[in-house]
Amino acid sequence: MEEEKKLFSKKNIMGMIIVFLMVFSVLGIWQGSDNGMPDYNEFKITQKDNKYEIKTDKGTVQGYTYPGYLEGISLDTTLSAYVSLLYSPYVTILFDPADPALAYVEVLRMELAQTDLSPLGKSVAFAVTQANDTYQYPVANCSSTAPIIYIHTTNTTTTAQIYQDENCLVLEALTWKDLITLKDRLVYTLYGVMK
Repeated sequence: MEEEKKLFSKKNIMGMIIVFLMVFSVLGIWQGSDNGMPDYNEFKITQKDNKYEIKTDKGTVQGYTYPGYLEGISLDTTLSAYVSLLYSPYVTILFDPADPALAYVEVLRMELAQTDLSPLGKSVAFAVTQANDTYQYPVANCSSTAPIIYIHTTNTTTTAQIYQDENCLVLEALTWKDLITLKDRLVYTLYGVMK
C-alpha cells in the first residue's frame, strides 16, 4: 500500500502530467510543421526535388519559386490572351532559336508542355520566331489565332513582365532567372494558387 502511495504522490502525478504535456506538445509541433514551409492562400506547400509542390483542385503544380515572392509580378487575368489560354485545349509555345538564354528556354518550354499544361488537359505544340536548321517547328508570330505563350529574353527591358501582344501571352525578361519566375507566376495562376 505504501508503494502505491509513493507511485501516486503529488510529486509523481505532477511529473507525469508535465511529461505527458511535453510529449504531446512535441508531437503536435512535429505533426503540424510538415516541412517548415508556410502555407500560401490556404494551399499547403512542400518541397520536393528542389521545387515547391502544391496540391490543388486542378492537380499538383510544381515551381522553382515560393508563390509569395512572385506577388510583385503582374498578371492581368482579364487579358484575352490569358483567357484564351485558360479555356483552349490547344496551346503553342513560341520561342526564338537565337535567344541568348536558349538552354533555359528549352527547359521551361518542356516543363510547360509535359509537367504544367498537360495535366490541365492541354495539347502543346511548339513554334519558332524564325526558320532554323536545328528546329523543324513551324515559324509563327503573335498574329496566329491559337493561344500562344511566347517565352524570350531581351536586353530592351529591365523588368520581368507578362503582357499581351496580339494573341500572345508574352513572358519577357532580361535574364533566364527572371524567365523562371515568370513561368512560375503563370503556372501558379493557371492552377488557382495565385490570383
